[in-house]
Amino acid sequence: MKILIRVGTALLATATVLATALSASPAGAFDADPVFEPSVSITSTCNAETGQVEWTATVDNSGSFDRPANVVITIGDEERPAETVMDMESETFTGTTTTGVTVTIVVSNTNEPDGTITETTSYSETCEAFNPAVTIDVVCSLTTGDVTWTATANNSTSTVSGSVVITVGDTAQDPVELAAGSSDTYTGSTSSNVTVTITMSNTDFPDDTATASDVHEGDCIPVFEPTVTVDVTCTESSGTVNWTATISNSASTVDGTVVIAGAEGTTIQTSTVSASGSRNFSGTTEAGVTITVTASAEGFDDVSASGIYEGTCDPPATTTTTTTTTTTTTTTTVPPTFPSTGVDAEQTQESLNIAVLSVGFGALIGGVALIARRRSNGGQK
Repeated sequence: MKILIRVGTALLATATVLATALSASPAGAFDADPVFEPSVSITSTCNAETGQVEWTATVDNSGSFDRPANVVITIGDEERPAETVMDMESETFTGTTTTGVTVTIVVSNTNEPDGTITETTSYSETCEAFNPAVTIDVVCSLTTGDVTWTATANNSTSTVSGSVVITVGDTAQDPVELAAGSSDTYTGSTSSNVTVTITMSNTDFPDDTATASDVHEGDCIPVFEPTVTVDVTCTESSGTVNWTATISNSASTVDGTVVIAGAEGTTIQTSTVSASGSRNFSGTTEAGVTITVTASAEGFDDVSASGIYEGTCDPPATTTTTTTTTTTTTTTTVPPTFPSTGVDAEQTQESLNIAVLSVGFGALIGGVALIARRRSNGGQK
């Protein structure tokens, strides 16, 4: 019985859940009729930053049951691909257009033709944007002494044209029209301490006028102040006269031409030393010859230096020493009867001499002993 009670309780709970679900379903039951009740809202506004008309459309299909909404949006004469908003859902669509263009949205369902909704929007006022951007740079060239300016005007994000005016000091140049979506660069020259200004404007957008200015203050004068040194020395070990020239142009703002001259002003070498740079040169010459190095630049005084090695530069005198070497050779004659193959003749001769001496010495001892014996025997033979 306990098992049956538990089963009955479970069945009762299941029935309660089903009843709740049915009462919460659209139309009150799962077998209710389909419903198609969409709603649509659509608006358009002007974006003054981009000059574009922005439209927004919202399709609310949350009140429909078993009926998705087919959404078709047309911008002017261009129809966009169809979209679908499911039943019990909502979705928003956005886009951009221009002034005076109508945006139309149609929401429908083929099974519910009477439920089709059509809404439109358009922005009839002027929707334009003016976003000018200008820059200017005034620079001094210490190479030429010129003050030049470069100005740029950028109208690429605007939907209307701009009027560009450049003023040098107190003199304004003629206006130049810059079309929407474009940019341009302008250049010119002036003097130090003169302000150059660029302005881009549009009378319909006075608050969006763009202005920039720049000036080079102080002198704009090229500088050429090189230092030149020449050193001429003698290398006595070889008797060679060497010269070394150094040109430092570190204090200059212009390049210099370097000319190196030798005997009677004859040019040895021509080169260039750059502004703020330096160069070293070297070579050989004869004693008593002046080496002159000159650095020059157009419009400036030459800077020169020279050097000479006076006297003679001769290598040390050369002394020749002769050495005589005497060689003594000793030859030892081997006896004719002595074997010659495989025998050291000198060692054999020495051994022979020792043997002869030994035999002679032995005979002498023997003779002395014999005489002594005879005397002890009474002089008998």
